[in-house]
Amino acid sequence: MGIIKNIRFILWPDIEEFIKFLLVNRAKNKHNSSLNIGINYSIIFYSACYLESVLEAGLKAILLHKRLIFQKVDIPDFNKRKTINQFYIELEDDIKDRISRATGIQNYDYLFKLLTGKKISEINEIKSFWEGIQILFQFRNVLAHGREISASMTSTSISLVDKSSLVVESWEEFYCGGYKNAEDYLLKKGLIKKKFVEEYFGNADGVLYFSDNVADHFWELAKDFILQLSKSLPEDVKKVFDEALLIQDNKNNRV
Repeated sequence: MGIIKNIRFILWPDIEEFIKFLLVNRAKNKHNSSLNIGINYSIIFYSACYLESVLEAGLKAILLHKRLIFQKVDIPDFNKRKTINQFYIELEDDIKDRISRATGIQNYDYLFKLLTGKKISEINEIKSFWEGIQILFQFRNVLAHGREISASMTSTSISLVDKSSLVVESWEEFYCGGYKNAEDYLLKKGLIKKKFVEEYFGNADGVLYFSDNVADHFWELAKDFILQLSKSLPEDVKKVFDEALLIQDNKNNRV
């Protein structure tokens, strides 16, 4: 039988350092509106990447913990032990593959139920974070493709000023998708004061979804979500989850 050695390098500590770098440099560039928008765009985007990287590391640590528990089960009969071990190894490989391929908070929600018996979204301490985390991932999806922010407006009331000119008195808004969901959430949280279309008619400067307050909200939300998730886990699972998320001084020792 050949020897298998897995080599891993986790990315979330570097993503965290990069976000800190962006925050420091944002403070130095208040005079440049376009650069500030780009920095906040990146902070929001990488907050979701940070979360996915942390959840992957945490889930793989929990899976390893489950394997160690299984290995302690005494099965005296050789044939039964061989059959059960093979079955478990195949299941473990399948779950590990699912963790590595998972994208989006819903998939991580399911994987946590698979490994801990409870979805993240079902944990009482997490429920206050859940809407924001879902919005963060939806927001990240449109940001990942550099999608423009756009809405359609249809006139609903037009008045005749004179024989040659019309004045539009009201508009109906058609706006949906990842930006719209983010807008509804940010309005509810008081992080923005106007809708995109209202900003447009008011000659907006383009900040809207990419203000410092919005970017800081999503970054703090990502960090607080992980801390609260850790606190809510059973003690043995919490221990391995926390150990997987420690930042090592020597990056070559990250496993």
